[in-house]
Amino acid sequence: EVKMFECYDELVKRLPKDEFKKQAAAIRAQEANHLKISSEIVGGIVANPFLAKEPVFFERGRELEELVGPGYADLIKPRPKSVDELLDYCYHAETFYETAYAKLIPRIRIPQISQGLMQMVNESKAHARIVGLMRKNL
Repeated sequence: EVKMFECYDELVKRLPKDEFKKQAAAIRAQEANHLKISSEIVGGIVANPFLAKEPVFFERGRELEELVGPGYADLIKPRPKSVDELLDYCYHAETFYETAYAKLIPRIRIPQISQGLMQMVNESKAHARIVGLMRKNL
């Protein structure tokens, strides 16, 4: 199995860096306005390649699928074994996050959520959008 940080290293090498930084900055600025997350319901890739060497995976596929709908659990259960597989997950992750946020956040509240976890959730959503945009240029 390919180590996750190796996938990210390879991914970053493939991206046109200046353009990536511009898009990343724009998306992060936009995401900074959406820190109203009050749930631990994330699943999927919760990491940013520039902040962490190894992403954190939440394996809550069955529970998420019951709440969000069929198909979405497949995005988060497997660990990607290659860069292309990782890109495929990220490419579809935006839809997953939009659906999960809309359906899960109003239903589940975890008062003791930490600021750090909120930041990670936010970063992961922004990262999914960034990779989704950049994948077209690879």
